[in-house]
Amino acid sequence: MRRSGGMTERFLVDTSVWIEALRPGGQPEIAAWLREALLREVVVLAPPVKAEILIGARDEKQFVELAEMLGALPLLEERHEIWEQVASLGFRLRRQGLVVPVADLLIASWALNYVCVLAHRDRHFVLVAEKVPGLATMSFLNG
Repeated sequence: MRRSGGMTERFLVDTSVWIEALRPGGQPEIAAWLREALLREVVVLAPPVKAEILIGARDEKQFVELAEMLGALPLLEERHEIWEQVASLGFRLRRQGLVVPVADLLIASWALNYVCVLAHRDRHFVLVAEKVPGLATMSFLNG
């Protein structure tokens, strides 16, 4: 696990970490970190992450369970500035040769707007953090 950026104490946990922590056979250190962060009440949720997690539910039962669990977390509110930042960020990164999916730009923009550490297992966020000052990240990628 690698962390870059400031010492912010709120974590916006990307879908990639949730999936790894929740799946049978997932990496135990990721599950342990998420469990600890949830107990410390430092995890916040962005609407795109909530949607991605719920879309990936196996069945109706899991959908309901996940919706209930996620409903207990603080949900970051939508701000007009986030959408403007997505467009600006995507444009600037593309001009530097980095094409990032809109969903990842949204999640990064929520982290920037709410000054959260973005916990992830996604190479896109490593590359974005290298080019975007102020985006604090915690990477669970190996290597």
